[in-house]
Amino acid sequence: MIKYILVLLWIFIDSFCIYSQNKWESINLPAASRINNVATSKDHKLYISMPYSGIQVSEDFGMTWKYINGGLESAVSKDALLVSDGFDRLFLANGSELYVLNKGITDWEKLNYSYEKITNIVVDSFGVIFCFTSSNLYYTIDQGMTFTNFIKPSPTILRFPKSICRINSRYYLLAFGNTNYNLYELDLNGIASDSQLTVPVNFQNIIPTSEGKIILTTTDNLYNNFLYDPSNNKLDTLVAGHIGQNSIRGKITSDLHGNLINYGMPHYLSEDGGANWTQIPGRKNIGGHILTLPVAFYKRQMLFFYTHRIGADLIYYYSDPLDTICDLRSNLKNLSTPFILHHEKGQLVVGTEPYPSFFTSDFRITHNGGLDWLKLDYTFDSSAIKSLHKNQRGDLYAFTNKGIYKSNDFFKSHIKLKEVVTRFMFIGKNNEFYFLDSDPYGLLEYDENLEISVYVPVVPCGFDGVLHNMLFHPNGWNYVLWSQSCYATQKERYGTYGSPYSKYWMKHPFKMNSYGDIYYLDEALFKLSPELEVIDSVGEFHQDAILCGFDKQDNIYLFDPVKGLFKCINNDCIAFDMNGLPFPHIKIHQITSDSTGSLFASTINGGLYKYVMTNAADQSFNLRHVIEIVPNPSLDLIHIDFRGELNDKSELKFFNSFGILTKMETLHNHQQTITIYDLEPGMYVIHLEGQMVAKFMKL
Repeated sequence: MIKYILVLLWIFIDSFCIYSQNKWESINLPAASRINNVATSKDHKLYISMPYSGIQVSEDFGMTWKYINGGLESAVSKDALLVSDGFDRLFLANGSELYVLNKGITDWEKLNYSYEKITNIVVDSFGVIFCFTSSNLYYTIDQGMTFTNFIKPSPTILRFPKSICRINSRYYLLAFGNTNYNLYELDLNGIASDSQLTVPVNFQNIIPTSEGKIILTTTDNLYNNFLYDPSNNKLDTLVAGHIGQNSIRGKITSDLHGNLINYGMPHYLSEDGGANWTQIPGRKNIGGHILTLPVAFYKRQMLFFYTHRIGADLIYYYSDPLDTICDLRSNLKNLSTPFILHHEKGQLVVGTEPYPSFFTSDFRITHNGGLDWLKLDYTFDSSAIKSLHKNQRGDLYAFTNKGIYKSNDFFKSHIKLKEVVTRFMFIGKNNEFYFLDSDPYGLLEYDENLEISVYVPVVPCGFDGVLHNMLFHPNGWNYVLWSQSCYATQKERYGTYGSPYSKYWMKHPFKMNSYGDIYYLDEALFKLSPELEVIDSVGEFHQDAILCGFDKQDNIYLFDPVKGLFKCINNDCIAFDMNGLPFPHIKIHQITSDSTGSLFASTINGGLYKYVMTNAADQSFNLRHVIEIVPNPSLDLIHIDFRGELNDKSELKFFNSFGILTKMETLHNHQQTITIYDLEPGMYVIHLEGQMVAKFMKL
């Protein structure tokens, strides 16, 4: 049997997910602790700052804590700020001192900031660090080597800056003007334009939305929040579409995905830039106040942090599927090892892994993508279903102790095809059937109506080999797999299978896509010829990694217990979006895709998950035409965390390391020049035919 590994799959939320797992939990804190700030990092660590005692970190979400005060030159003050940049850095503003903790480093590094006390820190999407004081705003574009005053002299005197955000090529600053607080427009050099927006309330913060608008927020529940559109200079009261025309009051912050959270009584969540709001279920009237801006994420789960006013208790709200989790198995009880047997536009039929030793009579069907499941408890001649199989046309076959039954309507009706069959069956690419004969070293091949049988001898593979699986190549070759994972091939229809490939007596089986690409996984991913000779290899993987299946474009997916989930495209394996569940806690053993491109995964311990791309049409591409964008060696670039791909529509698409589309450009042909420059501090600039098309932060 295949040895399955511990893996995790993260799934994007779909419309049928239900809010059933939300809960409040208390986090274990160090003894006698009093908390100033809470922050989380991309590498799943939780940080707290405590007056005078310092900074502590937990890598197991509060089970154990340890101090990380190395590099700090003075005690942590009671109003110190702890801020994550949303990537891999953590900033500590301790009075007039500014420190950074980089990924993989245990000591703080002091930055060259030498101005007055810092009251706020903002890191924009381009990595520019802004430090607010009571009267000035300083920034650095060289990772803290030098700081300069961002606000340049202008006819309007800007004082007491509070918050800043960037939309396209303009900055918007909330600051006190000549008479009251206004929202000012500045260019990238900090020069204010004549455009300003007089706001009716002394707001505390501004938040950019994904639609290019700005939310102006207040912490006072007596006042409204407002939505500003820079394109038409329009200011509107922020209202909650899902709860009537009630205005959204009180504090608002944003998470790392651009969602908005309103901390009022009760709390609300907006996933569309503030147009509509949904009440957040769970405990609401807890005493205390919110600590973090933005809302922290722990392993991609949404966390709302609170403390009581005495600061001695830390409580968080855990959102299970408000962000990205979508467990399709809410009504699949007692089905320990789901195996997806049929998948088409939200219709799934699942049962147990279809191996002889895993026979079961428990099969389920859903017609609405997992919201409701019906049990396939039909019996045939008083015999329950033991296994289900599907042919190329989508017909389902039920295998029982007394015969084989065919149905094309999920067994609302059926016909009986054959009497008792004692051994396991396979269905070929021409809808033919293969059964083990009473001779354990031979196959019986039948046509699709199970009327004609041909005996096909198979050379045995070892003394205790059991025929385990079959593969059917588009060139007409067939492969049989023995339990020891060695193969024999049949090059002519009805011909004898040749001697087994004993060199593949290893723990993993081959997998083949519809193109006939054959893959084998060992210390690397090997691509094999039809003769099972190595054509190419890619990557280095753990010995317990496993091949899990293919998507609609015939890309293969594998899980590595150390590195995570990978999607392999031609000669490259890129990390796929795991999107945050604690790694690893469940055993994925199958990944498949339906006709819409949605990915499904099933797990050994009973999980069944769906991954839905935000825009499947934009993210579909022909993976047979791939180019990789790599840094120019002459520029001495260290690393760039994205890849580009060309599809048949002549589009250049940029993907991050999780496989998520981040940028797309239309090309006139596939021969255009793509160049990467290291022109700006901390940034890569990508040019297409001499024109800039994208910027990426250095990692």
